[in-house]
Formats: sequence, C-alpha cells, structure tokens
Amino acid sequence: MLYLDITLEQNQAFELPLRNELQGFLYVFEGGAEVQGTNLPQRRFAVLGEGDLFRITAGEKGARLILVAGKPLREPIVQYGPFVMNTQQEIHQAMSDYRDGTLVQKKADFISA
Repeated sequence: MLYLDITLEQNQAFELPLRNELQGFLYVFEGGAEVQGTNLPQRRFAVLGEGDLFRITAGEKGARLILVAGKPLREPIVQYGPFVMNTQQEIHQAMSDYRDGTLVQKKADFISA
C-alpha cells in the first residue's frame, strides 16, 4: 500500500516508479497539475492506468495532492449507502449494528502532538 501527500511548487515535477500490479488514484486538493498530458484542476480525481512510472507536473499555482496505490484484493464488493462489504448479509448486519448503536465498539484514542 502506498499513500503519499505530495506538495509541489509552481511547475515542479514529481516522478515515482510504480510496480505494474498496483492500481491507484490521485486527488488534487490544492492548485492544479498535469498527468500524462491531462490537466487536473483543483478538486479533481484521476484513476491511474497501467504503467511503471508515475509523473506529475504542478501548474502555475503549484499543487497539493494525494497519491494512493495498492495491490487489488479481487474480493466481491457489495455497497449500500455508506456501507461497503463483501456480501449482502454483511450489509444487513452493518445496518442492524448501526441501528442498534453497536457498529462502533470503541472510539479511537486521540493523541495531542
């Protein structure tokens, strides 16, 4: 699994070799950028195709983006509302747990830095 938060200055380029078996996406949340000749303005999402080199160039205002890539799990997917599970039965169970107030067993601990 790869998860990068990338900040680029005006017209700065970034390259990263990616293994072919990885699938991924990027999301530009500040500025704009160009990937493989395609302009990606702010608040745009792009799915990466196959290839072994990821290259992005920031626009005139620079860019801030996330790049996420990983090996696909190849598992079945069932989605309903905010729930994503592997089977319809798991969806029903998640909805029941949500209604009963038992979906989240323990809240995460937050640490101040």
